[in-house]
Amino acid sequence: MIRQTIIVVLFLCFVSTSSVLAGTWRDDFEDGNLNGWEGLDACWTVEDGECSGEFFNPAMADVIRIGWWDDCTVECKMKFVGAPSGFADISVRDTGMDCYLFFIHAVANTANCLKIFQNVNTQLSNTPLPFALSNDIWYELKIIVKGDNFEFYIDGNPAGEFKDNSIPSGKVGLVVKNAHVHFDDLIISGDDVEDGGSWDPAKHPGEKAVESKGKIAMTWGKIKSNQP
Repeated sequence: MIRQTIIVVLFLCFVSTSSVLAGTWRDDFEDGNLNGWEGLDACWTVEDGECSGEFFNPAMADVIRIGWWDDCTVECKMKFVGAPSGFADISVRDTGMDCYLFFIHAVANTANCLKIFQNVNTQLSNTPLPFALSNDIWYELKIIVKGDNFEFYIDGNPAGEFKDNSIPSGKVGLVVKNAHVHFDDLIISGDDVEDGGSWDPAKHPGEKAVESKGKIAMTWGKIKSNQP
């Protein structure tokens, strides 16, 4: 009886921890390059350990992409350089043709969620920002993608939510349109995300290490606040 109880307890522990197993891909751009990113051109550079996208064209956007995932959580810092203008975007399930876009519209001062699918753009949410955008101020962006559910947050505040199942998987992209935007401390985590990327521990003193895939991984929120 005791042996059976122990087996049941161990099984329950395995099930409970397996649900949070995850891998993490990160880039803080401190290595000074954009190795591994696809779609690089002169618009994209690394400036002082930050990914810089500078593309002033009101009719087109420029994008770099990494990986290939379905469910994942994407987090990063973003700031407009100079007077806020144009758009700063994160794309997920980005196939190069189709994608979901989460972006800040600097002129309208809104957060938006957009689907580009089979050459049709569909706005899925439009949320007025509760603050006026400022230049050279970092904003924390977070996107949670799980199944057909998508959530968008800015500085921890809800900035859009919708359900859709048009695009099952794809890359994560950094996108700029008619603006100069910096991105930094990009974190992509999820059950099918492999550990990798480039991260300088010296830039993040006191930060707890992320466990490798196959072990219990802490969320980026806990890492940032150094919670147990």
